[in-house]
Amino acid sequence: MYVVANIRGGGEYGPRWHQAALKANRHKAYEDFAAVAQDLFKRGITSPAHLMGAQGGSNGGLLMGNMLTQYPELFGAIVVQVPLLDMKRYNKLLAGASWMAEYGDPDTDDWSFIQGFSPYHLFDPAKAYPPVLFTTSTRDDRVHPGHARKMAARMIEAGKDVTYYENIEGGHGGAANNAQPHTCPRWPTASSGNGCPAMARKAARPPEPSASDHTAPPDPGGASFSRLGIRLTGPHR
Repeated sequence: MYVVANIRGGGEYGPRWHQAALKANRHKAYEDFAAVAQDLFKRGITSPAHLMGAQGGSNGGLLMGNMLTQYPELFGAIVVQVPLLDMKRYNKLLAGASWMAEYGDPDTDDWSFIQGFSPYHLFDPAKAYPPVLFTTSTRDDRVHPGHARKMAARMIEAGKDVTYYENIEGGHGGAANNAQPHTCPRWPTASSGNGCPAMARKAARPPEPSASDHTAPPDPGGASFSRLGIRLTGPHR
């Protein structure tokens, strides 16, 4: 079963739908996605016990980070791709400053609501979380790989079930070429075929955040914010 959740904050139903989940109302986007999952349970279509998973990238990666930290009981596994996760510093990294109209400015009083959807700050080592796969790209020129690096390192340090993969090629698409997304496994093991990079569950720590993770190099591109890529999957009950 494959489900697409058209949550508030997306552009599917026009400007008002998008504007309904900006800044202080951002929480509505995450509540909508969780409500879709809960409705699937209510209808008897699937359940967390049947390993329902969720997947999203870029802005959808921020969504997945919030599903992971705010609604971990709803999912059997989560895939977080090229994500925004540290919302205290997102505006200092790469293209982040251009998205302050979407999320707010964390260097002002806006932090009072932004911290409520910053997965890096919401993570609690004492809580139980579903298995999670973080993917990013060293050469991402939109969302800095430091977001995924820091979050994965924090969770691995706390003993959580984490898989981390950083592609040294490609860009914000998270792949080196058009073929790789179709031939490389979505949930990798220690030995991946098809010429894909090998990865391992609870792998060695991701690269340590460097000085560049906390500074803002020039934005090399003017591409627009990528659309949400949101997936809920799970077998029929």
